Amino acid sequence: MFILWSLLSFKAIFACDYQNFFTDCEDLGKRKVFVVPDSQCEEKSILVYEDIPCDFECASGQVLDFKKGEITCSSCPDGQYNLGGAMQIGHGGENWGKSISSFLLQCWINGIFSDPSLCITLADTDEILLSKNSFPNSFLTITVSFSVKLIKDGFITITYRKEALVAGPSGTLLLKINKETVAKDEEDSSSLWKVRTIQLEKGYYEISIEFDSKGQENNEIMVSLSSIVVFGTSFAAESCYNCPNLINNHDHSSCKFCDYNQYLESSVCQDCPLGTYSLSRSVGIESCIPKPSCTNADLTPFYSDCVNNMRNLTYIWKEPHLCNDENFNLPPVTTSLDCEKCSEGFYRKAVGNQSSCETCLPGEILKNINGTFVCEKCPAGSFAMKEVKYTEWTGKKIDFDNYCLTSGGAYCTNNIGWVSFQNYISSGTNLDPGYEVFFEKHVEIIANAGKVQFLYEILNPDLGSFDVYVDHKHILTLKTEGNYSSSLLLSAGKHKISWNYWSPKPSLQEIRIYLIKIVGSTEGGSIECEKCEMGTISKSGASSCESCPEGHTSLAESTYCAKCKNGYYNNNDGMPCMKCFDGTYSSTNHTYCHADSLLRIINENYYLGVFLNVNSSKGSLVENICGNKNSQSFCHQTFFGPILSKETEYYISILNPSIFALEGLEYLSEPKIGYLFGIMQGSESENKPTSKKECKNQDIIVNFGSEITNIEKINNGFTIDYGFGDYCTDSERYSSKVNVLCDKESGAGWPVFSRINQCKHEFTWHSKYGCPICQLNEMAVVSSECVNGKRYFSKIESDHCIFPFTQLVYTSNNCSVFYESIKKPPVIAAIIIMTLLIIVLFTCCVLYFREKREYQKLGVVE
Repeated sequence: MFILWSLLSFKAIFACDYQNFFTDCEDLGKRKVFVVPDSQCEEKSILVYEDIPCDFECASGQVLDFKKGEITCSSCPDGQYNLGGAMQIGHGGENWGKSISSFLLQCWINGIFSDPSLCITLADTDEILLSKNSFPNSFLTITVSFSVKLIKDGFITITYRKEALVAGPSGTLLLKINKETVAKDEEDSSSLWKVRTIQLEKGYYEISIEFDSKGQENNEIMVSLSSIVVFGTSFAAESCYNCPNLINNHDHSSCKFCDYNQYLESSVCQDCPLGTYSLSRSVGIESCIPKPSCTNADLTPFYSDCVNNMRNLTYIWKEPHLCNDENFNLPPVTTSLDCEKCSEGFYRKAVGNQSSCETCLPGEILKNINGTFVCEKCPAGSFAMKEVKYTEWTGKKIDFDNYCLTSGGAYCTNNIGWVSFQNYISSGTNLDPGYEVFFEKHVEIIANAGKVQFLYEILNPDLGSFDVYVDHKHILTLKTEGNYSSSLLLSAGKHKISWNYWSPKPSLQEIRIYLIKIVGSTEGGSIECEKCEMGTISKSGASSCESCPEGHTSLAESTYCAKCKNGYYNNNDGMPCMKCFDGTYSSTNHTYCHADSLLRIINENYYLGVFLNVNSSKGSLVENICGNKNSQSFCHQTFFGPILSKETEYYISILNPSIFALEGLEYLSEPKIGYLFGIMQGSESENKPTSKKECKNQDIIVNFGSEITNIEKINNGFTIDYGFGDYCTDSERYSSKVNVLCDKESGAGWPVFSRINQCKHEFTWHSKYGCPICQLNEMAVVSSECVNGKRYFSKIESDHCIFPFTQLVYTSNNCSVFYESIKKPPVIAAIIIMTLLIIVLFTCCVLYFREKREYQKLGVVE
């Protein structure tokens, strides 16, 4: 009977549409599913299935489903997607308006706790959370906090940007997990969206996003939080999200857009009806609007190849083609035009009856000798510098990225970005509020240094902002009306340059760029030879310079590499040799500097033998920190440690570097000789510029100083500064300072962590070896007794210095034992007493004989 009922139930259920509702998981890892038929089903009862396993896993692009009494996975419908087992809030997920109640929002204005509505608001689309400041000339602090449980290893990703009315500093944004800062952004304002991803392990987390604009009270700062994604919150997604203005890929795990002249309908890209057009990422047939009649502005010139020193001109439609060309006649072909004039660095090369503008071979420069173009190799020690100019913006493909973003970070549906004209590109006018157009170029500088020059014009200046970025860092804000030229200097390596225009409201303001010239990259032709920089060399006909290895530099006009001379070092390829800091010496391979047992600073000498973590030098006191059995476990290679702080374990050397290694630990960047290292938690390195992917969520080795930057005497000891460690931020490296303080009562002592000042970590070492070595005229003198006609004089340490040597400092002179003995206080006292006794006795005798004589006289008289 039960089987018959079940079969009938399944028949009723699976003959119609139904919805599955899964309960939350219970402590035992089980859940229930409610199967709810829709109104079209004959069977109206709700079926409940128990003991559904919670660890049933579905991949991204799939949703948890329940079919025919079994749990399964189904693909997301067309036009929808998911990441699989993730919480997705904001753009591309649940909108902020529906999810805001699950967040704790807090606000402080000038440090005073305030109503969150004064600090935080939602954008009109409910897709982005914005900070706002209701009180001018005040600073704002906001936090967005929430709790989350990860049932498997995952990650959190936030997408945000910081903007300022006046380009420049824009406050600090922190991402904290369990009250510990895992990501920090103090960079200048930017219209570019930034993404921060932190790997997380299974467990409970308190997550907080904090923003503070203190110090920027006179600027209008706004932080926009577009989305929060936490992956790992479940084994399978229970819903899919609509792709905003997009359609999903074939696997439904991400979204892509519909092309020009198409629109999204029923999760499918459809062609616009005849006579209408749409921009990319359009949604709905209403996005297709009647094509305007074509004009000459919709044409771009196209020149044919040069044949017999002539070429033809044909006009073609600009892409994308968005106008109605029914009643428009293309201009006739113009024939027999002169061939184009080749740009600088190019010459006309003929092959048969055809010719084109070509460059010389790599390593050669183009010279005009009596009207004839000749390619000539650059001599050894130099290379051929390339240069490319962009002055024509139509008719041929240029390798630039061009696009438009809305204030919410989505691609614009009614704007293609910068508009190309024959002699310039234009930002356009009357942009929608908050829209921003981007024009970007990726370049690789192979010269010692490169340069990008551009000519631009600002028309009808208004509230819009024309900004230039290099590698996502704000470099220029240009606002003055008129025609101007500007330049950017670039270091060797790969870079991205971005010209951005943003407007808060529709206006007639327009930006035009007429010329972009790039010097020193891999593009263009060469017209001059550039000398190789110190530390690099080249052979004849080179297109770039090669770096000398560390410990070496270039000599003899940069044609070969030679080892650094004594007292100089080089710890990087392709760099000049640098002088070791006073008091230190270069290593045998000249890749670093180290100290000897004695360090001289100005007019003082300090004994370092005990710090060098090696056997003491001959003649020194028998003392070595690592020679003590109790401290051997705190000595590693040439380092002392671990020295503990809240988040990092440090290993310190005193002017005695090496490559630090601990079994099982990776480096934050690359292994490199250093003076001070730290073992940092993996989460602390999550957003470091050179952090390796394999270092996430595990302890890593961080270099806090690979060069000596200063050795200085201070009032009560000396201080050593180390610099050029691993990158701490995009522009600043880790550094460290060790203060060795004179403290004779501490003996050899031990270093302790003091403080962190941004990227600089400081330590203090109280030690008697922070005291200078005594000079002879500073030492106290003691003498021996006179023995065998000799007296010896020795010198000992005074209170403020030490003398760490076994050899005695002494002198001697001749002496008399008798003379010395009578100078002793007891003998002197005895002599004085005997003298006094003799005087008393003599006096008594005189008095006696005087009295006797008087008595005798008196007897005679009688």
